[in-house]
Amino acid sequence: MFGRVLRVARPDDWTGVLARLAVVVAFVLLAILVPLVRLPTAWVALAGGYPLVVRLVLLAMVTGVLWVARTLLVARLPRAAVLFAGKIRFHDGTRRCAVPIDQIAALHVEQRPPPYHEVFVIEQRDGAEHDICPTHWFGAPALHRALERRVAAASRRRARAADRRRGRATGSA
Repeated sequence: MFGRVLRVARPDDWTGVLARLAVVVAFVLLAILVPLVRLPTAWVALAGGYPLVVRLVLLAMVTGVLWVARTLLVARLPRAAVLFAGKIRFHDGTRRCAVPIDQIAALHVEQRPPPYHEVFVIEQRDGAEHDICPTHWFGAPALHRALERRVAAASRRRARAADRRRGRATGSA
């Protein structure tokens, strides 16, 4: 649901495990509650008299709500890498950083010593490099693909704007 708007890479530390555990426990409790809840007769009538259909729809809705809740919960974790609203937010050693996508020149994978091994790295247009997150974190490959698409689109926009400026400069002379 938030896949196009919000991309998150869950840290592989105790905070990420705790967030995952909280969502799993909530799902189990709600999956037990859905068959036990008394259904309104109007809902059953709307489903053609089949309460199983209503319960399956409720379970699908619970799954969707928990998927969104998981994404929002993981986005609030201190070391999570988050791509949202034209910025990539990540933990850079001692502090959280937010880099606008327009300021990213390149995105690549570099080798690091254990326990990380491979890390996604961004290079800003001013030459600064930042480690975003290890490649093995849950959600990291999808975050990388989305960031790569957005960086390429920003690069194309900059190139078109430069062509327009050059065209105006040569056209007015």
